[in-house]
Amino acid sequence: MAGQDIFQGLKDLPFRRFALAQMNRADDMVERLGIPALSDQYAGKEEPAAFSCIYGPIPMLATRTIAAGTGFDKLASLVDPSTPFMPTVANPLTGSDRSFKWMDWNTAAFLQWGWDASPVIVQGLPVAVPVNTAPLGDLFDPVFDNGGAQVLQNFSQSFRSYVASSVLNANQPHVCFEIDLYDVKRGRSITNGRVPGQVALGGAYEFKKAFGPSRWDPDTEIEPRVYITEVKMTDVLSTDAAFNATKVAVYLNICFRGFHSFTEHPSGAEY
Repeated sequence: MAGQDIFQGLKDLPFRRFALAQMNRADDMVERLGIPALSDQYAGKEEPAAFSCIYGPIPMLATRTIAAGTGFDKLASLVDPSTPFMPTVANPLTGSDRSFKWMDWNTAAFLQWGWDASPVIVQGLPVAVPVNTAPLGDLFDPVFDNGGAQVLQNFSQSFRSYVASSVLNANQPHVCFEIDLYDVKRGRSITNGRVPGQVALGGAYEFKKAFGPSRWDPDTEIEPRVYITEVKMTDVLSTDAAFNATKVAVYLNICFRGFHSFTEHPSGAEY
């Protein structure tokens, strides 16, 4: 809308909203028919695209402190419900010459878990653990620099695993979170605030359908705000000595998958 004044913009607003509604209807029809043609095969000028956001390192966090407890229940830091984690690199940006049609998404978690001392006492029994006194490296650091992590599949509350042969199988590590997708340019949340992390979980490696046809217009910056509600390991950390001997870092990866659309501005110029 370069060269137009604010009154002309307000006059054009209903028409632009009507056009956007029609574009979303067309997106829905294309999705029902199947994957759209790529930019070099069809005039629709669409190509597959994805935004990948990494968060971390995230320490162990508890929802409350139990004064009479031990280990994690007493020593873990409390979550800050008002401060979100942001992507470590950058927010998703559509660019000035394209829009992004968001189709589906998924979240994966990666766990770094190291020990400074061994053995540790778990439920009254000494348990030998591998020791590496070096601080934890980054998610993408080499293993010999104490980097890297393993995939963490459990995002729900801890559950009992009836494996009586080892106290290490008492329960599973888990991470719980909420997410808010905030449109920076327009100053609004496209999820209408925080939503449970389950809406972004497609399972082990599958993607989950997004909230219907969703178009991110050109020059859109989406800020995916992640609010951690708990990060807890197993009952191995139920004693003060075990908790103080361990070091833990969790990373989240949220991937938004869809298509970039190269469309023309109503004025005739590409935007």
